[in-house]
Amino acid sequence: MATVAEKTTFQQRRTMKTKLIMTGILAVALSARAGYLLASGRLDAPPKWDERHYHTYAVNLLAGKGYTRDGTTPTSFWPPGYPAFLAGVYAVFGISPSAARIVQIAIDVLTVLPAFLLARRYFGERTALVAGGLCALYPYFIYRSGFLLAESAAMFLAVLTVYLATLARRNGRLPYWLAAGIAAGLLALTKAAFQIMPVIFLLWFLLAFRNRRRPVLKLAACIGVMLLTIAPYIVRNAIVQKRLVGVATEGGMTFYGSHNKLTFNDPEFKGFWINTERFGVENQAHGDVTEADLSARQYAEGWKAVRANAGKMPELLLHKFSNMWFIHFHYFRNDGLGGKLVRLSFVALLPFFLAGLLAKKRGAVKPVMPQLLLGMFTILALVFYGNSRMRAPVEPFILMFAAAGMAAMWRRVFAAKAVEAPGGKKLAYIISQFPQTYETFILREVEELTRRGVQLTIFSLRTCRDKIVHEDAVKYLGNTVYSPFLFSAGLIAANVFFIARHPLRYIRALFHVLLRCSANPVYMAKVLALFPKSAYFARCVQRRGLRHIHAHWASIPADAAMIVSILTGARFSITAHAYDIYTTNPSLVAKLRRAEFVVTCTAYNVAHLTSLLPPGQRTKIHLNYHGLALDRFPFGRHAPHKEPRILAVGRLTETKGYPYLIEAVHLLRLRGIECECDIVGDGELRRKLERQIRERGLEPLVKIHGVLNQPRLIEMMRGANALVMASVIARNNDRDGIPNVLLEAMALGLPVIATDVSGIPEVVIDGKTGTLVASGDAVEIEQAVAALLANPGDAARMAANARKKIERDFGVNENVGALMNLFETTIWRTEHAKKARAVHS
Repeated sequence: MATVAEKTTFQQRRTMKTKLIMTGILAVALSARAGYLLASGRLDAPPKWDERHYHTYAVNLLAGKGYTRDGTTPTSFWPPGYPAFLAGVYAVFGISPSAARIVQIAIDVLTVLPAFLLARRYFGERTALVAGGLCALYPYFIYRSGFLLAESAAMFLAVLTVYLATLARRNGRLPYWLAAGIAAGLLALTKAAFQIMPVIFLLWFLLAFRNRRRPVLKLAACIGVMLLTIAPYIVRNAIVQKRLVGVATEGGMTFYGSHNKLTFNDPEFKGFWINTERFGVENQAHGDVTEADLSARQYAEGWKAVRANAGKMPELLLHKFSNMWFIHFHYFRNDGLGGKLVRLSFVALLPFFLAGLLAKKRGAVKPVMPQLLLGMFTILALVFYGNSRMRAPVEPFILMFAAAGMAAMWRRVFAAKAVEAPGGKKLAYIISQFPQTYETFILREVEELTRRGVQLTIFSLRTCRDKIVHEDAVKYLGNTVYSPFLFSAGLIAANVFFIARHPLRYIRALFHVLLRCSANPVYMAKVLALFPKSAYFARCVQRRGLRHIHAHWASIPADAAMIVSILTGARFSITAHAYDIYTTNPSLVAKLRRAEFVVTCTAYNVAHLTSLLPPGQRTKIHLNYHGLALDRFPFGRHAPHKEPRILAVGRLTETKGYPYLIEAVHLLRLRGIECECDIVGDGELRRKLERQIRERGLEPLVKIHGVLNQPRLIEMMRGANALVMASVIARNNDRDGIPNVLLEAMALGLPVIATDVSGIPEVVIDGKTGTLVASGDAVEIEQAVAALLANPGDAARMAANARKKIERDFGVNENVGALMNLFETTIWRTEHAKKARAVHS
């Protein structure tokens, strides 16, 4: 064990190493900027465009003419901070734009230091060094350093403000709070957008200070000092402009320049900014017309354009957002090669930035204030106008998060090793959604496998969206891995891992998707969208030491399982149901052929699936009914209501045949039988069914209850005379297999009436275990219900036979036991044999 002295020496060496690296980074930053300044000819270039205005303001200040445009008329158009800085440089070195550019380079290089210190507090030292390196070599920063614009000074002050606020939060000392307030005030006097800093401070205070002893007075002092810093200039502006305008009046021109007839209607200028003089609106104050008056007029014109083009506003906002956070192609087209590369450098960092935003923070402090500033500038870009200059003051924070994203990916791809869980029977399930209200059969399977000692990991392609979740499913959420956000650090890192370590596997999996799914472009697009998520699951499979993946549903989940299998070498199997094998599924045959085995829940499905395979592979298709935990569905006498009542349960979709059921209730009424009908479920046809109920005048009899939990559903079964399943084959060829609610009703002793669709006749044997009717025939359903109500003795006999049928063929122990035998022979016995051979050799 290391002594205290050894630990101290190690820390000293590490600190010295960090200092040397940072010194090198600062030297590189200075060399890059100086080299660009000399190579581009910017050192001696005369000021132009906005540079010229800043230069003029600075010269007027130095000459004692005040903050004016023409030497006589006071201006409030831009904040005075940067012109005052230039005036100070000119006072020392003479009126020399070259000297100002050299000093500005020094400030730009100095920005690297607080950026490193801040990133170290947020993300740790190694990530901070990456952030420092990015700030030093980021092409945008190097490019901007050669221009006399306020962005470089604003970047330095923004990072300094956040760093001082972070120190104040940690140390709690009043001088840090006051220094943060002064820096924020100077920042607002440099870039008008930062006038909103008091709001940022308040939000940061509420979000970052979780304890009850919040330093309210110190925060008030910080905000107070900031306001005192900018107050003299705001008072001066109020006197000059004859109204309260804040630190600048440029907002009106910016707003109208980005909200006008061209930006709304001309594709060339959407998301762009246009000089308002093009529309005959003045920008220069004259006579009694002040800059504040002009700004107010421009705001009014901009709002008029917004109201006139309200329907086009979403598209304009999208262009603005793209301009702020991506590339505005109007600029990109007109750039030279260097300009294009500079803009593309930002796009290249975007995935890492998004990964860093979502990555787990490893530092001592959470980066709340940078996140708030990024959000604030995004909102400002949507309200006013966004481009790379608007983004510039907060760009150091973007680079910090990008560094954090790079570090997170490095840890996931190269630092993390696959960890094999301790021995036992391990298995992965891939499911569309877990838990799922209607898929109780999967939950029962999971429960029984877990009871039998299987270490089960569930991969869910979607997060649970159901309003009602079965209580028994909650305990398995800890073993469930959900598909992450598309740009999350883990997902990006997993794909980078397979591209770097197993490129041929990655290409083969992608080729499989393109080749096998190309017959249906919509289906192929879904699988391609799933591909990066499947790579994430594949990485999880490797880390957990899983050797077999079982997909429930032969559609998208089976595609995910096959992609995982190709990427990892693990084997996979499938449980097929109905929708997944009878509707569009272009890769079905390929999945059946590659799978170790396929189980399905009806003999009807077995016949269909075996017909798709060559004779030599047909033995891999197995019948495995969905099993019931019979102790949860005790057989007993029912106590139906005085009025006849039937029950129907399932999604409100075409396959359930609800229109025929509702029509049957109408026919019963015409016969003189007032039979109530409870429909339990929800779905896309709800409004259509409710309209049918109203048109038939059946509101007193037919009620749609929505989704109910299982205890409430069992209670409703106890109070009904029969369960009616009016299943049909849908127009897209979808159909039921054996509805699980049918099995549950039969287990409870509730008489059943069902149609002869798919596998239903395998459990409902007409006249013995229930009543079977033709699908799509409301008359037959009406006659069956009437007969059952008229002959309670026959109903009781069939209910008793149905329970025996369920006990014999549909117990969860027997059916999951058969599934376990397949897993045993396919996976675990093979693995044990391999290990035994390895030990023997």
